Amino acid sequence: MSEQRSGIRPEQRPTRKNALVLYLLSGIGLYAASLLLGLFSGALQGADANLVALAYNLFFYLCFLALPLALSLRRRPEILPALRPNPISLPSVLLIVAMALLGVFLVNDVTLIWSIPFQKLGFDVTAGGLEVPLDRMGLMLCVVYAAVLPGICEEFLFRGVLLPAFEAHGTRRAMVLTSLLFMLMHGSLIGAPAEFILGMLIAALVIYTDSVYAGLIYHTVHNAATVLLQFVQQRMPSAEEIPADYFTAIGGFTGIAMLLVEVALTAAMLRLMLRIFRARAQLRGVRMVQGARLRLSRGEWALLIAGVLLTALLYVTDVIQMLA
Repeated sequence: MSEQRSGIRPEQRPTRKNALVLYLLSGIGLYAASLLLGLFSGALQGADANLVALAYNLFFYLCFLALPLALSLRRRPEILPALRPNPISLPSVLLIVAMALLGVFLVNDVTLIWSIPFQKLGFDVTAGGLEVPLDRMGLMLCVVYAAVLPGICEEFLFRGVLLPAFEAHGTRRAMVLTSLLFMLMHGSLIGAPAEFILGMLIAALVIYTDSVYAGLIYHTVHNAATVLLQFVQQRMPSAEEIPADYFTAIGGFTGIAMLLVEVALTAAMLRLMLRIFRARAQLRGVRMVQGARLRLSRGEWALLIAGVLLTALLYVTDVIQMLA
């Protein structure tokens, strides 16, 4: 977004240092929540898995994302406009929902294609995935902790704070950087391409609509639809008949070719929808920032490297789990 249109001066943006501190805290929170869960594992034996997952996610998102962000805004309330808390029209909301539902099929196809080589190498590509609930109450809880909480908290962190903090150095650079950090925080080797694609799609929507709520809606609908789709598939009578080997299940190389065609068509449809938002944005005077080359201070580099290393370690755990 152009500085002239927004009227947001550099000093009114979140600082890179503050944004990277928040990202580092989110990485620390993942380990802290896991540690706390391990400490109380004995007491939680026999407890409902969905209630445990809800408690885990509430602790993580509220204590390590929502609270630090709220404290940052309280200390520097002038940065709030840079987070783009702007309303969006109902037609835009409906189009975003349609994009999110379409995007589910795109990332599922990409993840499936990406998973096949790892499965052939002996990785258990289903390890560490979301545990699909067995009943409707569990489904409701799962939507809360897997869709609503991340949809709100992650969007305010990545597209609310991190994106504008780095946007002065170029909108596209900021989109790529925040999408990579978004991908890293999820700590899933199999889900990495899907998370990066999701991050780029959401970042583009937030830029074109000039509203962080566009990201919140897309993210929440995407995650909720994913949970609902897995829930429905699990309850289908034919679910147990699907071969465990993905390559065989999709029909070999013919199936991969068909998936690639489906990915291309879905991506083309999503791109067309994005162009609608971009055309509207241009009519309102919204432009990509052509910023200067990114130059970080030593302290900022230290924070960025610490955050990346901390979240990258999640991939080591993920790989170990898949090979166990």
